[in-house]
Amino acid sequence: MCHFITMIFPPTTNFKEISSVLSRHHRHGEIVINPHMTLMLRPGELYVQPAPKVCDCGTSLGSLRPRPETKRPERSAVDALRRKGWSDSKITRCLAQRQETYTRKAKREADRHLHASGTDPDGWVSTTSDILALFAVDYVGLLLHWYSGRVDNERIQIDRRTKLLLGEGLADALYHVEEDIVYEIHCK
Repeated sequence: MCHFITMIFPPTTNFKEISSVLSRHHRHGEIVINPHMTLMLRPGELYVQPAPKVCDCGTSLGSLRPRPETKRPERSAVDALRRKGWSDSKITRCLAQRQETYTRKAKREADRHLHASGTDPDGWVSTTSDILALFAVDYVGLLLHWYSGRVDNERIQIDRRTKLLLGEGLADALYHVEEDIVYEIHCK
């Protein structure tokens, strides 16, 4: 259906204060009560949708991560080419050309995102850095997920949590985020 980016805050977070920062960054936070997500969160964490009623399709978060096309071809695809009578050298050439095409597309896409977004993918670096600088929160979590239903009842399986540090490399890291991983952004 759609990509949505949600945020996760530590239990001690004052949501009214966070809301003021979100609105300065053209977001309007809404606490989401999702029974499936509650099981995935630490006790007391806040689960927030920073742009209620608006999907995040086309976000630059995760836009530069490797796509499935860059993975090693499935055995069945190679076998299908062999059944067609292709030689190993022809298959190797074909796969190399596919990879080269993908690399060119990825480069064009990266250039487009960097020119469109500057160094702050969709404003997430500035939003999280303001929250961390102004309030006594230990981290701000970001979660990118492809929703097939509503945000308040989607069954989400968080793969893991990854710690990112606020600083020079954060923008690049956000361009490479993967779905269903909570990226905890910390000051130190």
